[in-house]
Parts: sequence; C-alpha cells; structure tokens
Amino acid sequence: MAQYWKNTDRALEKVAKSLGLQVEVADVYFEYPTKSSKSNKASMSDVMIITENSKIAIEAKYTEYAKIKYETINDWLKKGNNKNKIDVLEHWKNIVSTFSNLDLNNLQNLPYQFLHRSASACFENPGTAFVMFQLFWDDKTSGNLKIFINDIKKYVDIINPMPKLNYYIHTIEITNCKIIDKNDVFQKIKDDDVYSFGKEEFIKILST
Repeated sequence: MAQYWKNTDRALEKVAKSLGLQVEVADVYFEYPTKSSKSNKASMSDVMIITENSKIAIEAKYTEYAKIKYETINDWLKKGNNKNKIDVLEHWKNIVSTFSNLDLNNLQNLPYQFLHRSASACFENPGTAFVMFQLFWDDKTSGNLKIFINDIKKYVDIINPMPKLNYYIHTIEITNCKIIDKNDVFQKIKDDDVYSFGKEEFIKILST
C-alpha cells in the first residue's frame, strides 16, 4: 500500500475515475483518525480522501491474510470493559445508521473493524460515503481473492447501505521485485520500488 500511494496523484486519479468522481480539489491523508466516543481510541483509516461532497475511507489488505477471520462485534464485546465498549459501539452505529437501513440489533456477526471503517467514511460527511478495500495479491495468494470478496458481500448485506454509502473492492496484482529485510521495508519503499503492479480491477459490492 505504501508504494502504491507513493505516487499519490496517479493513485488518486485511478480511484476517483473508478468511482466516477471529480477530484480536482481533494485532500489525501494517511493513517487518518476518526474520533471515537469520549476519550476512546480513534479509528484509523489507511487512506482517507476528502472532497467537497464525499469521503473515501480506504483499507489496504494483502490476500495472504484474507483467510483470517475478523473479530466480530459479539466477540469484541466479550473482552475488557463491556460498558465502555457498548458506548463505543453505539457511537459507531449512530454514525452509520444515517447512511444505511441496518438493523441495529442484528450486528453480532459483523466484524467490528468493518463497522468503524464504515463509520469513518460517514462521519461528518454531508455528501456521499465510500469504503474501499485495496486488496493486493500475487500468484501465491490469488486463490484468496474470492474468499475475501464473498466475506465483504456478507458484511455489506448486514449494513444494508443507502445509495449514499458505497462499498468497493480494488484488486491489485503485485510482483515482488527485490528481497529486502522486513525490518527495513518502509525505508526501502521510500528509496526504491520493491514491488511492480499489474492488473487492477474495481468491483462495486451491492447489497442483496
């Protein structure tokens, strides 16, 4: 993700074109915080694009990890200070509810991360919200693409979004060009290209 967005103008142009947006004036933020309730930890979007009439929250994933099951809201609530977590959950739910037709009492199996990533796109947004998953894959992990996409479809069905909340998957083929020390990967990406990018596809995920 870091290398893909290193050329920010190119990446922004591709994403905007796929969404049918004009982004002559847009702000792009990395590790963008969306405030939680009270003093609780903010939700961090890998990339947030903010225009006059839209917000695009981007979560980057590598298909090697697509089979890992996300922590559901039900499991998340069982850990730690339950009263505090209920306050946080209500905060995210209230934000998303203005952009969706979701059943607020039927979220137990929704991944907690999916909820607050959706809320990040909706928060203080007077226009259209987009949640995009950039899914990087190579020959070894291409088989996990379908698993990931099917999971996202299930989650979107639970959210049951209105037309002003949109979900996309952006698949990006990668090839590792260089062997590098994992402890030095971000510095190497700043200095040089570690990956090359191949086929890209944008998939809009609709609620059934």
